[in-house]
Amino acid sequence: MSELKNDIVYQRIVNKFDEGIFTYGENCKLTKYYFNNLKIDDVPFHKRTPEVCASLMDYCRCKLRDVPKASRTRSFYISQFTDSDVFSYIKNHIDQFDRQFFKDLLTSNEYSMIFDKNAFLIMPLEYIDEEMCSLSILHSVDWSDGKWFSIVAKRKPEALTADLWKLGARLYAREQDGKCDYCYITPSEYKDEEYYKELCLSNFNCGSSLKTNKGKIMNLVPENFLTLDFLLSLLIEDFESACRFSEKALEMEFEYMDDGQRRKEKIWQFVIRRDGFLIRELVLNDERISFFLDYYGKDSPEYRIGLKDKYREYKKIRENPIAYQQKMKRIQDYYMRVCGGTLFSALAHQQRGKDPLNSIAIVSECTRNAGNDFLPIKYQGLVPRELAKEFDSEEFLELIYRNLGIQIMEEQDDLFYRVQLPNGWTTTRDGYFNSVKDSQNNTILTYFYDSKFYDREAYVSRLDILEKKEEKPQGKLLLKKNDKITEENN
Repeated sequence: MSELKNDIVYQRIVNKFDEGIFTYGENCKLTKYYFNNLKIDDVPFHKRTPEVCASLMDYCRCKLRDVPKASRTRSFYISQFTDSDVFSYIKNHIDQFDRQFFKDLLTSNEYSMIFDKNAFLIMPLEYIDEEMCSLSILHSVDWSDGKWFSIVAKRKPEALTADLWKLGARLYAREQDGKCDYCYITPSEYKDEEYYKELCLSNFNCGSSLKTNKGKIMNLVPENFLTLDFLLSLLIEDFESACRFSEKALEMEFEYMDDGQRRKEKIWQFVIRRDGFLIRELVLNDERISFFLDYYGKDSPEYRIGLKDKYREYKKIRENPIAYQQKMKRIQDYYMRVCGGTLFSALAHQQRGKDPLNSIAIVSECTRNAGNDFLPIKYQGLVPRELAKEFDSEEFLELIYRNLGIQIMEEQDDLFYRVQLPNGWTTTRDGYFNSVKDSQNNTILTYFYDSKFYDREAYVSRLDILEKKEEKPQGKLLLKKNDKITEENN
């Protein structure tokens, strides 16, 4: 895999194949097709080729018993290895499948290593050795599931060499609740500096680097290995490894030359300066926030994408942690009450044969009956250039609400404020878009709301009142933190 070419451990394993010490298996994948609405019963017996039967098997339209004996080739068994009937047949007739069959299987079918129907569960012990495990790890680096590795560790641990344990640490180790099962089963004699470096580097899934799914795994590295050279070597090889750094490592200081100037910074400062988006992976504190804002400001994509949402939660917790926890509880209760009712209402309409009500309409009706109005927290538009350094888009929108006389009662959840609109103001809905109108029926703002639970989103898409005022040549809008919106005439 190209992402691992510079990895020393990976290269040592590859070299054994390049030098002829080990040999690869043959790629025996069948060419498969999609047959629309075709079932195996529609196919004459003499036309049930391995390709046709394997293709129909993938769509549950064929069983092993339907496959002619002549079509049950090595390639067929390799391609369909994870089918329940095929797996059982191979397991019960293991003497018919030699070592080369399993080498070809690992080379051709990556699924044979990651599911419960795993090749290493039924592979004869005499076939499980360093060569077979090396072949497996080279063909499984596109997947984050190390099931085959844990099976070998139980069935024949002596087949796993130091290099396999080290590369496995990079690919399969995870930290969860301060523990790592992979680290626990690794023999102590392999836990050297190279092992811990691999542990802290990213793993892969389908060819993509997974920068955060290992958790803060550096917390599991013994302190005597956490030298400055060790940490910098990680950043040089994979800068996003900073996502996995411990707090102690992030606070370590070092000196370096930058554009002819000598800088002395903590590692987290170096990381933020080099890639501000990584702030979302670091623990926030006042020092880190101040450093970030001094360097990027609120008008930067690094702030909007990397910090804004996290910073908002940080301020809520800092201001009143108890109130924040109580608020989260109220949000949960609200969803159980309103969204639960929405679900049952929609199901009831479906059962009566009517079109199910749109969730937006139901929620709107619930909130209207409760005497509440709701407006989005998020603003999709851009903050005016002269204000962007001071306000992010959500702060800007909050000020607009207040200057329009909209009273913000509280944040209902992460998408909506509960508000009180001025007298005579109304909200109308057209599909996913809602318009807020004043008592003169002028459109003040337009917002989007998608209520699907798996893709729920809401944001103000247009501030009509501001855009209309900006169109007037005779004046411009002024906005200050504690002032009303005013219009200054020339």
